[in-house]
Amino acid sequence: MSVPKAFETLLSRRIKLEKIRSHVGKFGGVSTTKELFSGVKLPDSSADFRWKSWSWQGFSVGECHCNDASLVINTEGNFGFSCRLSSDGGNDSWGILHFDFYQDNGVLLWSSGQFWSPTIPSRGDEEWSFSSGYPQFLFDYVNGVSMTSHC
Repeated sequence: MSVPKAFETLLSRRIKLEKIRSHVGKFGGVSTTKELFSGVKLPDSSADFRWKSWSWQGFSVGECHCNDASLVINTEGNFGFSCRLSSDGGNDSWGILHFDFYQDNGVLLWSSGQFWSPTIPSRGDEEWSFSSGYPQFLFDYVNGVSMTSHC
C-alpha cells in the first residue's frame, strides 16, 4: 500500500496536524478595470477585465502570525496573495497548504497547491506576497475562499 502524495508532503515537512488551521476570507466584492482607472482612457479589450478580492484581518497558527492578508483573483485566471508575517519564536515558515474556492452553495470548485514563505525572523514583521494561477473559467462561480495554513 502506497502513501498518498499529499500525506508524504505533510510528513516530509514535519507538519503537526494540531497546528493546521483553516480560515474563511471576507469577500471584498467584484471590481472592473473601468472602476479602478476611472480617469484613464482604456482599450475596449479591457472592458470585461474583472477581479474579486477576499481579506483576512489576522490570525495565528503556532508561534506564527498572519496579518492584513488578501487574495485577489482576476478573469484571466491569475491570483495574487499578500500579507504581513511575524513569529514569536523565529526560524519559522508560514505554509499555505491550500486555498479552496467555493461557489455560493458551498460546493468546492478548486483547491490550489502549497505555498511556503521564506523563514520569518524572530519578532520581525515580514511582507510576503506571491502570484499563481487557477482555472479561469471558474471566475464567475467563485464566491467564497478559505485558506488552510500551518506554521
